Amino acid sequence: MHNQGLTRTLAINAMLFTALSLSAQTTDQARQAVKEKPEPPPVFRIQEVLDAEIIQGPDYVIAQDVPVRGYKFLFTIRTSYGEIQAHGRNMLELRLREMYAIENARQLVKDPQLIKGIVETFKQTPSGIGIIITDPGGTLLRAPKGLKRMATNLVDRQNARAGGEERRQFAMQIGCDPETTNPVLAALLDNLAVRRSAGKVSSNLGMNLALPGLGLLSTTKDFKDQLVKQSPAETNARIESELLEMGVWQPIARQFCRERSYTTLYRLIFMNHLRALKNVTNYQYLVYRATNAYDEAEGLGMVREMQILRRLHEQHGVTQIDLQGLPVALLQDGTVVIVNASDYIYDSQELHDAIAAFRRARPNDPGIFITAGKVSPRAKKTLNGFNLQVAESGNTTLVETVSQ
Repeated sequence: MHNQGLTRTLAINAMLFTALSLSAQTTDQARQAVKEKPEPPPVFRIQEVLDAEIIQGPDYVIAQDVPVRGYKFLFTIRTSYGEIQAHGRNMLELRLREMYAIENARQLVKDPQLIKGIVETFKQTPSGIGIIITDPGGTLLRAPKGLKRMATNLVDRQNARAGGEERRQFAMQIGCDPETTNPVLAALLDNLAVRRSAGKVSSNLGMNLALPGLGLLSTTKDFKDQLVKQSPAETNARIESELLEMGVWQPIARQFCRERSYTTLYRLIFMNHLRALKNVTNYQYLVYRATNAYDEAEGLGMVREMQILRRLHEQHGVTQIDLQGLPVALLQDGTVVIVNASDYIYDSQELHDAIAAFRRARPNDPGIFITAGKVSPRAKKTLNGFNLQVAESGNTTLVETVSQ
């Protein structure tokens, strides 16, 4: 899966527009671009990628080497109970928030052996703790039923990951998503809910975690209240109804609200950005794109794209949204902006093919390529060669100076 990120989305462009004729200028650019061999995916040192404050934290340290896989960083998080991999900065934020939440839970119950006991329990399972920790999203469903049992009775299958109101309250209290797929954290939430009935949980910690450079999953008080007071089934039904009112095709609205690549929290954040784009032509296309997320990392990438598009609209006025593999925003001044949520774009054949296809469709439009991450010097040269300016780190404020 690691090589399906930008490769998958950008390569779609080439297939969409191969039937279109090339302009003479684009043909020359494409021929020039393929003269050099593709740039190999690099390997960075962690200090080149992250702020020092978050490289090490409660019961974790991030490994020094950070390779690029599928245009996303591949982080290795070392903990006392195993190594966890996070594919992309968005997944890293999620995993680090989980580590802080585990520490907060430990403080609530004042039991230093709590984590050890849960880990030892997992070690007795057929798959063992190693597989469970390195693939937390996939193996939770294969864990023994006793470990997944919620502290309160569940009626609706959509609520299975979040549990009852008391469990959801604890999730907000320690700073994690109630629908977390991290098995250690999920077991902790079950344990907290059981201990509440026995009076063994201390007062609210009031945690509100801030991770420098990682701000995708910050939640408002309204979001927290909804996640606690409403079950996932109730919240998702309301979201589906709102999407139908927006003109989203019913099968797409339903799929988005049931897609396991998103938790209810991710959907709330996505919808918050989508509402800000309601006066943009074709904004409903973004919901269709969101249903194509094939895993949690991809789903978080879609949320990141929405974050960038919203800022772009608020600062410069987006008039229309198109999908050409990636979201393409048309600005009021005629500039066309490609929006991408990758961590690091290097000079690959996929990039050449995708951008050449984009230029076949829009040979004369002034264009900007905005990415959530960074672009290598060679890739930047390639993009510039196709008359595309580059804005890194999701910096939409650069658009104004580029387009003038």
